[in-house]
Amino acid sequence: MKYLFTLLSGILILAFAGCGNTGEPIPVPDVTSDLSKGTWILNEGNFNWGNASLSFMDPEGEVFQNIFFEANGIPLGDVAQSMVRIDSSVFIVVNNSGRLFKLDIVTGKIEAHLEGLTSPRFLLPINSQKAYLSDLYSGSLTVVNPVNCTQTGEIPIGAWTEEMLLIGNEAWVTKMGSDKIVLIDILTDQVMDSITVGLEPNSLVRDAKGDVWVLSSGGIGKEIPNLMRLNVATRSVEDAFPFPSLQRNPTQLAVSQDGQTLYFLDGDFYKMGIEETTLPTSPFIEATNRTFYNFHLQEDFVLITDAVDFVQAGNIIQFDLNSGNLQMERKAGAIPSEILLFN
Repeated sequence: MKYLFTLLSGILILAFAGCGNTGEPIPVPDVTSDLSKGTWILNEGNFNWGNASLSFMDPEGEVFQNIFFEANGIPLGDVAQSMVRIDSSVFIVVNNSGRLFKLDIVTGKIEAHLEGLTSPRFLLPINSQKAYLSDLYSGSLTVVNPVNCTQTGEIPIGAWTEEMLLIGNEAWVTKMGSDKIVLIDILTDQVMDSITVGLEPNSLVRDAKGDVWVLSSGGIGKEIPNLMRLNVATRSVEDAFPFPSLQRNPTQLAVSQDGQTLYFLDGDFYKMGIEETTLPTSPFIEATNRTFYNFHLQEDFVLITDAVDFVQAGNIIQFDLNSGNLQMERKAGAIPSEILLFN
């Protein structure tokens, strides 16, 4: 779970303060080149260090660091939480700095930005004029106009909100610190209902059959983690897959492009067909000596980030999604997390 590792990184930096990046000079690209052809890697950076960054991997596999700074001449900020593409722009949420940036997908230059947010987490596009921004401490969703990055409203939730999913005219919002998924009417920006799931739901996806799967951590040792399948029409739990122990910590639920296979992290990388009746008992890809942190699915391969020790530069690793074989490994920035890949 990203919020847990972000907190842990604040502790780890005390133990590894003497560690740093050494070796070859970091390549810096010509920022006038087309950044829409390649892979963007968002590096969280260490809590309170202000060293969040953006890396770019070109189609040949060469990785360039500090793209945001090179394009704009200012640092990205403290703890880069998430990013999402909307049309020809990429939006980056910077958690501890309370910022939202809108970047041109070709140049990486800032098109608009929003400051003064409490502790933003994830941005969910609703339509061309509206997006929802979840938050750790504010107790509300922030309503944002993505055209100019202005705040247009708030939706009180009363708790930490995390990942979100748009289903028709509803936004399904994970409510951390609870066992609830909150449903928002996107036409009125009002809370309309909630669904009880496992404790601390951290991610959710929709499969090819239209069902919603919710992954809950159990609150880190408070309750058995759970993967649940929800019926959208009845807003009820159809099936539940409890994990075998309190010590498990599953995060980052995702679904394949055809909607038939679920993937998640739990130390290692796991896969599960939507028709299977039990959780996988063994990982699809073992982390071995790596610290798997997040991943991005393509049709035939997966890019997994390795946070290493949450201090030094991490890695981005490509595995074949059919065989699980290692295909490529490249250096990224500190605590690489979210990935966007453009053809």
